[in-house]
Amino acid sequence: MSFFKKALSTIGIGAAKVDTLLSLDEFECGGVIHGEVQVKGGSVDQEINHIIIRHFCEYIEEVEDNAQKRKKQYQLSAVKISDAFTVHSDESLVFDFEFNMHPRAPLSIGQSRNWIVTDLDIDNALDKSDKDLFSVTPNVKQHTLLSSMETLGFRISEVKCEAAKLRGESIPFVQEFEFKPTAGDFYRKLDEVEIVMLNEQDHLGALFEIDRRARGFTGFLSEMLDMDESLVRWNITDEDLNDNFIDALHHLIESES
Repeated sequence: MSFFKKALSTIGIGAAKVDTLLSLDEFECGGVIHGEVQVKGGSVDQEINHIIIRHFCEYIEEVEDNAQKRKKQYQLSAVKISDAFTVHSDESLVFDFEFNMHPRAPLSIGQSRNWIVTDLDIDNALDKSDKDLFSVTPNVKQHTLLSSMETLGFRISEVKCEAAKLRGESIPFVQEFEFKPTAGDFYRKLDEVEIVMLNEQDHLGALFEIDRRARGFTGFLSEMLDMDESLVRWNITDEDLNDNFIDALHHLIESES
């Protein structure tokens, strides 16, 4: 009987099961993800090589030649939370874990998704896995920038993760935030402002693409020649998070308008 149970476990019948429970439904971008992995033994003892937790997201990539777009998955990080161990028949084991989220994880706004996959590695058997979605919320600097754009009269029109390779970056995508002016000083003055946020250890790199609204014939020519856009970077530090932040943001956009 034991032989047949072992044979069945190699194809997933009566094998050990894994279930990951995150401590929260959402985590701050670049913060610590924590929870526990529950392993439930099956009908026979099994040797587990290790448990690995992988953080995935997805982005859009254009397919060359046909201008179509497809979704691609990207592994932001992988963390081993156990070495080899034995889970006995019907035994229940719990492994606590925590790891630092990758600083480039996309915020859970629009269609952007984040999830973790927990892999239970078993020799000569179907590896077991568990998938869990969670939300990534803005950190302090990101929240300050996004809320300040709203204060200046901008509203988010679209958020998307698209394939892009920035110099010196290994991540194959960026998350773009498109803002439309609906009120305030920039209403009817700008078409849109696009922002890409890059978390660094000591600052938030904010890349702005400011699209001027065409004004008359010369403005029309500028748009035709793609001269109506300005690119600028602002490295936002803790010292910038003060009462003058909105004024500084207004000045940056105005100087490129």
